[in-house]
Amino acid sequence: VMPGSEIPEYVALSTSRKDCDVAYSSDYVPVRYSKPSTQPQPQVGVGVCVQTPLFTETGETYEHTKQQLLDFIEMNRALGVELITLYYLANIDSRIVSFLRDRYAKENLLQVVKWKPFTVNEPMHYFGELLVIQECLYRNLHRVKYLAMIDIDEIVLPYTEQSLGTMMHKLDQDHGNTASFVFKNVLFFDAKTNRTSLPELCQGYKVPKFVQWKLALACQFPYGTRSKVIVRTDLAVELDIHTIFSAVHGRVSHSFNVPQDVAVLAHYRDVPLGQCNLDGAKEDRTAMKYREQVLDSLKHNCV
Repeated sequence: VMPGSEIPEYVALSTSRKDCDVAYSSDYVPVRYSKPSTQPQPQVGVGVCVQTPLFTETGETYEHTKQQLLDFIEMNRALGVELITLYYLANIDSRIVSFLRDRYAKENLLQVVKWKPFTVNEPMHYFGELLVIQECLYRNLHRVKYLAMIDIDEIVLPYTEQSLGTMMHKLDQDHGNTASFVFKNVLFFDAKTNRTSLPELCQGYKVPKFVQWKLALACQFPYGTRSKVIVRTDLAVELDIHTIFSAVHGRVSHSFNVPQDVAVLAHYRDVPLGQCNLDGAKEDRTAMKYREQVLDSLKHNCV
């Protein structure tokens, strides 16, 4: 305990009861403290946390990884997302990190964070995904109002509104003091014979799957299974991968299951998942309303 009102610069955990023996203590962790202010702080309306740290898979090329990330970032920009937080492991191609920082640094659209606690060889679920989620929540506390926890093959797709910001404002008005809004997982599959007639942007750069694949599979996952959330950062306390663990005490509802006709978690996959197949699949062209904006944003890659 620090004397008086002092705030530590670093903290560490120790398994020793004897004067916090340094030999048994963890690495020092820096303390980030936002001083309270009487002035209202500007807030980002909608932010996204990519909850699985980025790493380079065997055989994955720089160009493929670059396109995946660009497609994800520009699709979320079209959806009205104002800030995206990405974490990466040490084995990621350093050119990816440099490119992202150079491309988006001036726009304040992207935070790129090195994820040090884990390496690709450690037996931790997706390299400490739960820790990433908690870190991202508190990193964006007081800065972002609504924070989505998703992966780079997913988007929150609104049906009743054009932007996520407008949708979340209305949901928040109708279900005030709700810490977490849960979106049902719907798989979008690439049926090669049923693609929209979109050409490649240029040689070697494919049209993003988000504005090309349009078959929504009929199989359903219940809320809490493969679903993802958008949380109010001022009310959420602890999150799980697919739902919320706890919210602030008081008159706060932990979560609200967003009806499927309002929005879904659109999960884009190269192959069907488990028992899900094309039986009963329906065409869903909702994401096509963002096509022109996304393609315009990506044309700079065709130089």
